[in-house]
Amino acid sequence: MKTQPGSDVLLQCHSPTDADIKLVKWTKPDLKSESYVIFFREERMYDDAQHPSFKNRVELKDQQMKGGDISVILKNVTMNDAGTYECYVGYRGKPELMTSIYLKVEDSDSRPVKVKPGDDVTLPCRGSRAANIIVLKWIRPDLKSEGFVYFFRDEHSYKSYQHPSFHSRVELRDSEMKDGDVSVILRNVSIIDAGTYECHVGYGSSPELISSINLKVEDVDSQELTVRPGDDVPLHCRGPRDGDVIMLSWIRPDLRSEGFVFFVREKRSYEKYQLPSFHGRVELRDPEMKDGDFTVILKNVSVDDAGTYECHVGKSNTGSSKTHTPEHMSIVYLKVEDSGPTAGNIRVGGDKEVGVVVALWVSVVAALLFVAFGCFYLIKKRPAVQQIITYQQITHV
Repeated sequence: MKTQPGSDVLLQCHSPTDADIKLVKWTKPDLKSESYVIFFREERMYDDAQHPSFKNRVELKDQQMKGGDISVILKNVTMNDAGTYECYVGYRGKPELMTSIYLKVEDSDSRPVKVKPGDDVTLPCRGSRAANIIVLKWIRPDLKSEGFVYFFRDEHSYKSYQHPSFHSRVELRDSEMKDGDVSVILRNVSIIDAGTYECHVGYGSSPELISSINLKVEDVDSQELTVRPGDDVPLHCRGPRDGDVIMLSWIRPDLRSEGFVFFVREKRSYEKYQLPSFHGRVELRDPEMKDGDFTVILKNVSVDDAGTYECHVGKSNTGSSKTHTPEHMSIVYLKVEDSGPTAGNIRVGGDKEVGVVVALWVSVVAALLFVAFGCFYLIKKRPAVQQIITYQQITHV
C-alpha cells in the first residue's frame, strides 16, 4: 500500500462476522517495541499501551466493529510510519493474525524542486493537524556543518541556532502553522543553496522526519550566446535582491591571465583591475543593480571575445565591512561567428557601414559590366583590323 506524508490511510482488517471479538491489536514489528499501534480489549481502548508516535493518530474505522470490521485509520502519515502492520484478533483464546500490510510512504516532495538564482522558493512540509507542535527543525544534512536552516521550539524561532547563510532568508509560510503546515519560504536562492532539505517535527517526543526535498538551483544565465563581430551583447547575471552586496566581478577563466572583465566594489567600478582588451567596452545594464541585476553589456564584440564568462557576487557580513567568499552566480558561454564581410558589417539594429557595403557591391558590378563591354567591342572590331594589317603587309611587299 502506498501513501504520502500528511495523508490519512485506511489499514483494512476483517474477522468472521459472527465472532465474539474480545481483543484487537495492531502491531508494527519493525518498531522493536512492546507498545502497540492500537490495543482494544473487552470493549475498551488502552491508550497507555500505545506507542507514543501513534497517540491521537489511530482510531477504529467503526467503533462498534459491525460485520467484523476491525480496520483502523492512521492519520497524518509521516515518513517514519512506513513499514509492516499486523492485525490480530482474539475471541477467547490466543489472538490470531488476520492480516499483514506493508505501508510504503512516498514523499512527493522528495523529487527535485527546480528554481533559479534570486527566486523565493517554498519548501513544503505538513505535520499533524491535531497534535501540538513543540519542535520544528529544517536541516541541510549535506552541509556537514553546525546550524539549522530553521529552528522553532515552544512557539519561538531561534535565529541563533541557524546556519549563518540562512539568516534573515527563511520564514514560516504560515506563522500559526494551521492544519500542521510547517512549510518554510527560502528567499533569494543562490547556487550554493542547492542540496537536500529535511523537515523534522516533534510533538513532545523525538522529532520525526516528515519531508525530504532535493532543491536544484538552475542558473538561467548558464547558457550559450551566439553573436556577430561588432554586436553589443548582455551577459546576464542575477543575484541577491537585498542591499548588502559590496563586490561584483566578471571574469574570463579560460584566459588564464590576471585581471577582470569588469570589477565593482562598494558601488564603484575599477578600470585599473580590468583586462586591457575590455577597457571602455563593459558597463552595468543597471548602474544601481536594482533587484539583484548584475548583468553587464559587452560592446563591439570581436572574435577574440569568444569564451567563458563568470559572474561572482560578494556580500557583506552583518555589521561588518568584510565580505563573504564571492558566490558563483552565473556562467555565460559566448560564441562569436564571423561568416564573412557581410556578416561582419551588416548587423541587427542597423549600421552606418551598410551604405559602404552597398557602394562596394555597386562598384564591383560596374567594373564587371565595363570589362564585359570592352571584350564585346574588341571581338566586333577584330576582323577589320586583320584586313588592314594584311593589306599593309601586301603593299609593303
